[in-house]
Amino acid sequence: MKKFIRRLLCSVGIHQFGKPVENTLRSNGEYRGLEELVYQCGEMSCLRDECVHVKLVWRSGWTGGDVMRLGSWKKMTPAMNTQISSLKERQLMA
Repeated sequence: MKKFIRRLLCSVGIHQFGKPVENTLRSNGEYRGLEELVYQCGEMSCLRDECVHVKLVWRSGWTGGDVMRLGSWKKMTPAMNTQISSLKERQLMA
């Protein structure tokens, strides 16, 4: 019975997502003092059995030195995907 309810929920678009798989940071070159504005994309997959739904997500934040403050994940729109994809990749210094 539980399996049926889980499949029903996924079929109507109510998925159960886990933590996102994070991609590299991207930057548009905007700075505030010593901090740089960065964007990050990711993919969240549904955790339920037999469901292969993947949701693209993104977040932005500031990084500088050894501090990185990133916001919460938001659903990716086609316009935001194009904007973030056009930015250069940011390599973090270790």
